[in-house]
Amino acid sequence: MKVILAFASICFFLLSRAKEEYRAVNSIRRLPIHFTQGLFFDSPTTLIESTGLYGNSRIQRINATNGEPLLAYDLNSSYFAEGCAMVGDKIYQLTWKERKCFVYSLNLTLAEVKEIMPEISEGWGATSDSQYLYVSEGSSKIFVINPSNWTIVRNFSVENFNGTEITNINALQYVDGFIYANVFMTNKILKFDSRVGIVTKTYDVTELVNVNQAAYYTTPGQMYRFNPYNDVLNGIAYNNETGRFYITGKNWNYIFDVELL
Repeated sequence: MKVILAFASICFFLLSRAKEEYRAVNSIRRLPIHFTQGLFFDSPTTLIESTGLYGNSRIQRINATNGEPLLAYDLNSSYFAEGCAMVGDKIYQLTWKERKCFVYSLNLTLAEVKEIMPEISEGWGATSDSQYLYVSEGSSKIFVINPSNWTIVRNFSVENFNGTEITNINALQYVDGFIYANVFMTNKILKFDSRVGIVTKTYDVTELVNVNQAAYYTTPGQMYRFNPYNDVLNGIAYNNETGRFYITGKNWNYIFDVELL
């Protein structure tokens, strides 16, 4: 136990001395068995998490203090779940290649299954501004969907100021007119304008990634092994109560409570 506590103390000392892009305030340790594809706060004390992989996909409500599941709905093994978001009293969960969007009530009862529009090549990330859904497909494009009539209102590309499009846009989180998104297979989180897609800031969270990876090798009795192709950064949730973000990844040992500066 002393070894684990010492390791955690060293990690957070290093994080506190990281670039002045973010500050890790706390962390939640949990078993690295949640292939996180989508994450958002549905209350001050709980989050909704979508987990992927064929045979392991589910939507679940988790405790914001310890990350433990409180309620879950498991998908059929033929579906690979992706991002999730909430509008009103409905929760939407994308699938990767199956072109389905599952719609749940707040108690995670499946209420409806919708077809993903043909304009969207695959289901990746999702977020909401409380009126519209914003959906990524793994390219530079973001699709804005009106959930009331299930139509695409518009789309735009995520770009740098010089007009260069940024691809592999994955998990999304809307906050006050901006969207925070991770770039698949990188340690970067982008902040961009939700109207036009221009990137205003880039966060390099390599320190968080390193702390998570180290836990696979320093935890006594650890049965899980790090996979560099799967266990990547994914999952950004904004806490309205604190103004901070929960940041995690696929099969991560931690959910980090982070202030993005």
